Amino acid sequence: MRFEPRTGTFGPYEVLYVPEPQPEIAWGPPLDGTSIYVDPEIKGSMGRVYRYVTPDLEAAALVDHHRMRFDHPTAWTDKYETYIADNLFGEVTPGDPPLAGGAPFEGMAIYAKCVTYHYASEALWRLNLGKVRLAFDFGELVKLLKTAKREDGLPMPKIYIGRARYMEGPKIRQELLRLRTEPQEKVSRLAVPALLMKRVGFHFENEIRICIVCPPGEPVTKFLELKLAGNGLKELMINPYTDRPTALALADRFYMRGFKVHQSKFNLDPRAL
Repeated sequence: MRFEPRTGTFGPYEVLYVPEPQPEIAWGPPLDGTSIYVDPEIKGSMGRVYRYVTPDLEAAALVDHHRMRFDHPTAWTDKYETYIADNLFGEVTPGDPPLAGGAPFEGMAIYAKCVTYHYASEALWRLNLGKVRLAFDFGELVKLLKTAKREDGLPMPKIYIGRARYMEGPKIRQELLRLRTEPQEKVSRLAVPALLMKRVGFHFENEIRICIVCPPGEPVTKFLELKLAGNGLKELMINPYTDRPTALALADRFYMRGFKVHQSKFNLDPRAL
């Protein structure tokens, strides 16, 4: 399968709502010569995607060392997503009772990172105070993943790139119960769609999830790092609520690195524009 660029781009508000969970996705064949599978809902290159990150950790690792980190879902910090991850992978939050029926994908070494289509949200800036926004061309990001290497030297695993499916919370809980009580194969075609479920209340994030699924039997760790052939960045935007001295220091820190660096104008007095 070739990765053909798509004319145009998805807008920041074109969210994928689903009335019911989708236990399986028709991924189709992998991209040519790789083990990368792209969601049919993505339909090729969509222009830019974005990620809000800490400048001194994630941005620095990508810019300075071309390293991209993917976390095991049980390491995520959002309480509801931790609840989903516990139900899928079996690491029950301390103090919670054991899961009835067990966890369907316990022991799977699976890792993920999210990017978003959303670039025009003042609310996202407020939710990410102190962070910067990285901008990637989606097609270029896929090319970097094609040639990526693992930092631990092991063979590259399968990579699934899928759009988040936004649905009502009760539907997610119903699906988690089904997954726990019905026999499940510990395979990527079932585990990845489960990871793409998100509460409709978070639709403003409008996410793509990049999921890495390691071979059966590989030990589970809290994260996995990939070494890329470059940083792939088109732009680094500084939070509009970052004070001027800090913003200038960040601009100097990332200046002349092959991508645009500037501060969002959301917090400017309109008379200054």
